[in-house]
Amino acid sequence: MSPKIPDPTDMSGLPYAEAHMRLQAERMNKLPPTRCRDIPTIALEMVRELLKLIRRH
Repeated sequence: MSPKIPDPTDMSGLPYAEAHMRLQAERMNKLPPTRCRDIPTIALEMVRELLKLIRRH
């Protein structure tokens, strides 16, 4: 049996039972936390990248 293709105009979302089943089967869909970088760290990374480019030539 192929999965049902959702109707893009239907804004009701998944029924609770199906959402719960998918969460159990697939786990949370989370991105890894991002690092908070301050201005000196960003500047240092930019200098490092520039030095790498200079060394290549």
